[in-house]
Amino acid sequence: MPRSTLIETTDERLVPHPAEALYVALADVRAYPRWWPRELGVSVPRAEAGVVGSEIAVDPGGGRPFTLRIVEARAPRRIAFVCEADWLEGEGEWSLRKRGAGALVRYAVHRRADRWLAALAGRMLDLAGVHSRQMHAVLEALEAEAGRRVTRGAGARR
Repeated sequence: MPRSTLIETTDERLVPHPAEALYVALADVRAYPRWWPRELGVSVPRAEAGVVGSEIAVDPGGGRPFTLRIVEARAPRRIAFVCEADWLEGEGEWSLRKRGAGALVRYAVHRRADRWLAALAGRMLDLAGVHSRQMHAVLEALEAEAGRRVTRGAGARR
């Protein structure tokens, strides 16, 4: 049996808020624990003013913890990150595109889990499907957070 498994998935959502408001919500990593779904166990060990270098720790119930480190930010279109853990590596990004009065927000990841237990789970479960279900909840929460920011005024930071 292989010792690693590949997890690739892309999830997207059309939201009625401007890309700028979504970007401000995504760049405000200190606020993630407030709006990300609780079951993902999000905390922020490091938040940089320019967002690059910020770290988001994820400790999902039923899964193993890992860290997302932001490596690139191009307002208001893209935030790229790397996934880091002793068992997981890879990269991903948030991308934002204007669509009418709103925006299309897309989350894409390409990860490799390098442990026999993850490889076994990958044979038994649709890991990309599990990840997508979790990310749909995150995208829904992001839409709500951007809406709160728009209501408070032009995507202002809290």
